[in-house]
Amino acid sequence: MILRSGFISLVQKRLCEFFDESIGSGTPSLDIHRRNLKRLEGRWRNIQSSTTCLCCLRRRPQYGLTCGHIVCENCVKIFGECSVNDPWIYKVRSCFVCGVETHEEVVIKIHPPTAGVGVLCIDGGGTRGVLPLKFLQRIQDRIGLRIPPQKFFKVVFGTSSGRFSRHVLKGLLMWAGSWSSAGLFIEGWSVNKSLEKAEDMAKVAFRRQKRLRIPIISGIVEFCISYICDGLYPAAHIEAALKEAFKNRRILDYSYATSIGTRVGLLVATIRDPLICVFTNYNGVGTRDPGQGEHFQILLRLVNLMNKAYHVVQPSDEYGNVSLWEM
Repeated sequence: MILRSGFISLVQKRLCEFFDESIGSGTPSLDIHRRNLKRLEGRWRNIQSSTTCLCCLRRRPQYGLTCGHIVCENCVKIFGECSVNDPWIYKVRSCFVCGVETHEEVVIKIHPPTAGVGVLCIDGGGTRGVLPLKFLQRIQDRIGLRIPPQKFFKVVFGTSSGRFSRHVLKGLLMWAGSWSSAGLFIEGWSVNKSLEKAEDMAKVAFRRQKRLRIPIISGIVEFCISYICDGLYPAAHIEAALKEAFKNRRILDYSYATSIGTRVGLLVATIRDPLICVFTNYNGVGTRDPGQGEHFQILLRLVNLMNKAYHVVQPSDEYGNVSLWEM
């Protein structure tokens, strides 16, 4: 048993020792902190959090490592290895918290505060979702540089993902926007490969239910099934296509977007009791006053007109453990 006052005294004594060590011997606080993390590596390996960076215990984490820990941007700048060629690129060879080495070299690019921001929004529309990819391919050809077009954008949002309820859009599958964003920026596919993947996925996803070969009756049966199932195409088909494309990757895992410093948001909607949700690869870092911002007020009015709730998924919802294909 230990009293609260006694515990506070022990913490104070420990901090005073660290302060004396830093002032007396000139040991940087960074080295003291790194030494403490090293001493407790074994304990940290079984503790994970998507709400708090366990390295500094102060900020919300946003970069997932292969060991399962998620660290914040500030810790990446402090403990990461800065690139010689680019001061805004950092390499992480082992976890700052548990010390486990990464399976592959993790490269994290941080957006410079003085740089501009390019924004890309990819809309959906079922098989028509390939049109934004065609536009992006045309832009790439016009620019004529050997630079992936993904590197020109720092904020990317994909809309129309998931299957909406018939109360919103009757049975219409509009998954292509978020799928294209995830493929281009999370997986790092080229535009040409994304187009090929889109054709392959469309063949799998847009296969109708098995139907009878009886005139008129088969049409009536198909209509009834589509109304009850909320669509002409079984959800199992699109799930199989998404599983094949994204495997078990999570949105907070290390990805191509992390290496180029792009923040990705996926706008999705639930099937029953329609609810608009947003998932991000930056873990919802940052806050905004709802009372400020003209664009935010316009969006809020539109949502109220639709009479639909707008839900920004927070880290406390543990959405970092949700697979990308499920989103």
